[in-house]
Amino acid sequence: MARNDELDRSLARQFAWGLTPQGVIDGAPPATDEPTVELEWTSEDGEIESEIEIEIEIEIENGSESEGESASDGGEGSLDDWRAESREICGLLADGILRVWAMTDPAKQAEATAALVLRAAELGLGAVGMKDHPLESIRLLRLMARHRERLPPRAQEASLAAAPWLDFSHPEVAELVLDQARAGDRSLELSMMLAFGFGEDRETMPQPPRFGERLAEIIDGGATFRARTAAIRAVRYVEGAAVVPALRRALRAPHAVVRWLALSSLERSFPDAVLAEDVLFLLEDAVLHPLPTSLGGVEDVARALAYYPDLIEKAAARVRPPGGEKPLERILTYDCVEQGFRWSLDASWALGVLAAAYPDRGEVLIDQRLSDPSTKDRAAAARAAGSLPVERARPRLLRAASDGAPDVSEAAREHWMRLFGTSCPADEIAPFAHLLDSAPSERLRGRVLGLRGPPQARQKLASVLLAEAPDPEALVGLLIALSDRAAFSWLKIEGMPEDCAAWVAALTRAFGSRGVDGLCLLASRNESEVEFGWFGDLAAAIEKGVFAEGDFPKLRAVAVARVADVAFGASHAAIDILIKTGFPPELHDRLWALVWAANESWIISYGASKALGCWGDRARLEAEVIAAMRAAIAADEPEKVMVAAQIGLEQAFDGAAALTLQAFESATKRPAVDEDFCQALCFRAQDLVNAGSLDPGWVYQALAAPETCRFTVAAELVPHRIILKKAPPEARRHLLRALDSTVRGGAAAAEAAKALLDANAIGVRNPRLAAVFARAPLAARVPLLGTFLFREVPLGARVWEAIEEMLVSADPAVLALLREGVSLLPWRRHTKRLLELYPRVVDAHLRWEFRMHLRALRGDADYWEDSESDE
Repeated sequence: MARNDELDRSLARQFAWGLTPQGVIDGAPPATDEPTVELEWTSEDGEIESEIEIEIEIEIENGSESEGESASDGGEGSLDDWRAESREICGLLADGILRVWAMTDPAKQAEATAALVLRAAELGLGAVGMKDHPLESIRLLRLMARHRERLPPRAQEASLAAAPWLDFSHPEVAELVLDQARAGDRSLELSMMLAFGFGEDRETMPQPPRFGERLAEIIDGGATFRARTAAIRAVRYVEGAAVVPALRRALRAPHAVVRWLALSSLERSFPDAVLAEDVLFLLEDAVLHPLPTSLGGVEDVARALAYYPDLIEKAAARVRPPGGEKPLERILTYDCVEQGFRWSLDASWALGVLAAAYPDRGEVLIDQRLSDPSTKDRAAAARAAGSLPVERARPRLLRAASDGAPDVSEAAREHWMRLFGTSCPADEIAPFAHLLDSAPSERLRGRVLGLRGPPQARQKLASVLLAEAPDPEALVGLLIALSDRAAFSWLKIEGMPEDCAAWVAALTRAFGSRGVDGLCLLASRNESEVEFGWFGDLAAAIEKGVFAEGDFPKLRAVAVARVADVAFGASHAAIDILIKTGFPPELHDRLWALVWAANESWIISYGASKALGCWGDRARLEAEVIAAMRAAIAADEPEKVMVAAQIGLEQAFDGAAALTLQAFESATKRPAVDEDFCQALCFRAQDLVNAGSLDPGWVYQALAAPETCRFTVAAELVPHRIILKKAPPEARRHLLRALDSTVRGGAAAAEAAKALLDANAIGVRNPRLAAVFARAPLAARVPLLGTFLFREVPLGARVWEAIEEMLVSADPAVLALLREGVSLLPWRRHTKRLLELYPRVVDAHLRWEFRMHLRALRGDADYWEDSESDE
C-alpha cells in the first residue's frame, strides 16, 4: 500500500469533524430537547457558593427531511448549524470543567465530574469540538482518571464513550499520563494510543521537565501493583532513558504483570539496558518460583503467564549471562520447586532457553533427549532444536521429523517450515525402510498418515497391522506406532499386548527374526536409555526365554553398541543384556572402565563387574584385579580397593581376600567416611566374614572404640544381627555406652542411637535420644532424623531446634542426605512451625517439599500476586 493511501491518525478527528453529517454516526445530537444538568460549584474553602443551572437546548432544522430527504442529504446549512451548536455546547462544557477543576472538596468534585462526563458522552462525535478547548479537554480527562473509582457505574461507562472524541493536544497531557498511572486507570489507554498513534506512526508527546523521572517514581513506588503496571505501560510516551533503572528494578517485583510489562518494555525500547545480572536473576528466580496456572482469569495476567517465559528466552539468548545455564539445568533435571509438575518455566522451556542462549550445552542435551525412550522428552527436544543456530538445528530436526511419535515429528516439521520455508523431507518410514523387501507402497504411506492421528486411532490401526503379520510393511507400521511408547504402555484392547514388554514377545512371535531386527532398531534409536525402555524390555524378554539363541548375536550387537557409546553414560539394562549373552573381547576395557567410573551409580559398577566375571578372560581379569588392588593400597586409596574387591571376592581370586582385609583395616581406622563408602565397607565386611578372613567378633570389638569409623560400620551392621541372629547382649551395652560419647563431634553417639532404634533395643521416649540428636553434627543428624521419624520418636522443643538448623542449612552434603527423608516430616502436626520456617529454607528441593505438604504454600500466589486483589 502506498504511504499516501494510509489513514493519517493525526488528522482523524478533523476528518470526522469536517465530513460526518448529522445522524450518520452514533452519538450525533438528537433532535429533541436535552435534559438540564445542575452542578454545584464549591469555593476553595469548601463552601457551596451557588447553584448554576446549565440548560442546553439543541434545535436542529430538518431542512428538506419533511419532503422525504434524509439528514445526510440536507444542505450545508444544517451541518454548519450542527457544528456551531456543538461548539457552543463544548464552550459551556469547557467553562464547567474549569469550575469543577477549581473545587477542593474531593467528594463534591467527583460528583460534579460525573455530570460533566455524562454531558460529554451525550455529545458523542460533537465532543470533537473540544479541540477549541485543549486545556479543558485534558483537565476533564484528568478528572476522569482522578475520580474513576468514585464515579457511579453509568458515569464510568460514559467516560469510556466520551474519551476518544476529546482533545489530547495540550502539553498538560503529560500530567494526565501521570494521574492515570497513579490511579492505576487503564480505561484511557486506548484513547491515548489513538491520539498519539502506534509504532512508527506514534507522535511524540510533550515532555515537561522530569517527566521520565516522575513516571519512574510511580513504577518504583506506586500505591498498588495496578498503578505500577499503568506506569510501565506509559513508558511508551517517555523520551530518553530516565525510566530504565526503574524498569530494571521492576524485573525483580514479585508480580507477574509488573515483571512481564517491565521486561517487555525493556526488550522493545531499551534492549541493551537489560544486563547479565538481570537475566541471571530471572533464570535463578525461575528455579524457586514457577508461574502458577492462573491468577484469577484476568486478561493481563493471562498474557503475562503466556509471554513472560518467551521474553526471558529472548533476553537470555541476547545477553547470555555467565552461569545462566546452571539454573536452567536445575529445572531440566527437576532440581527445583514443583519439579516435574510445572505449568510454566518447566523442563521443556529450560531446554529451549539452553538451546537459544547456550547452544553448545543445549545441543548435547537435545541429542540426549532426542534418543530417549520417553515421548515427552523427545518432543521437548524437538521443540528446543528449533532454537539452535540454523546449521545445528538442521540434522536434529531431520532426526525428530522421522520419529514415529506425532508429538515429536510434528514439532520438528513446524520448526523446519519456519526456518527453511519448505516441507521437511524426512518421514517416519526412513529409519525402518531397510526392513522392507521393496520400496514402501502407497498403502503403507497412507497408513503412516493414519499413525499421525490421536492415540485411540493409532491403537486400533496397530491391531489391524498385527493381524497382517508377517507382512514386512505391517511390521514397519507397528514399529512406527510403537515409537510412541506412551500410547502403548497400558493398552486395554482385547487380543492386543498390554504393554511394551508384551509387544516384544508379540513382534518376535509374529515376525520372527525380522521382528527382532525391528526391536533392536527401536532400542538403538532410543539409545540414551539408562534403565527403563526398549533395552530393559529386551533384557526381560531374554530372561523369560522369548528369544531363540540364534537371535542372541543381534541382541548382543545392539547392547555392545550402547555400552561402548560414552555420550550418554552407561545403561544398566544394556549391561544386563551382556550379562545374559556375553560380549566381544574388545569391550573388556570399556566394562573395566565402568567398574571404576566415579560418576556412575553402584549398580552400573556392579553390573560391569558381573559381566566381566561371567564372560571375560579369567586370567586377564584376575591379573588386572589383583594389580589394581595392590596399586590402590600403595596409594592409600581404600575406596578403589573395595571396588576391585567386589570382583576379586566374588570370583575367589587368589590374594583378593588378604588385600581386601588389609584395605578394610586401614579404612576403618579413619575418623569418618561418607555414607556410600560406609555401605561398601559393610558389604566387603560381610564378604570377608563369609570367606573366613574376618572374625565375626570384630563387630563387638569395634563397638567398644567409637573414635573411628570402624564403629560406624559395626553400628550399621549390628541392628540386623541383633534382630536376626540374637547377638550377645554386649552389643547393646556398647551402643548404650556410646550414647554419652562426644568423640567425632557427637557423630558416634548419633550412630549408636540410630542402631539402637533400628534394632528396637531402646524406648522411643528415652530422654537421652533428644540430647544425642541436638549435639550431633548435621551430617550425622540427618540419618538419625529418618529413624526418629520412622520410629515416631517424640519431637520436643530441643529436637525441633536441631531439625530447624538442618532444614535451613546450605551445606550441599547435608542437603543431599536431607532430601531423601524430608517427606516424612510431621507436616500436619507442626504446620505452624514449618510455615514460619519456610522463608529461611534456601534449598529448592526442600522448598518444593514444603509447598507440596503445606496447603498454605501451594500455588505460591502470595509471591506473584493477583492483579485484581493486590490492593
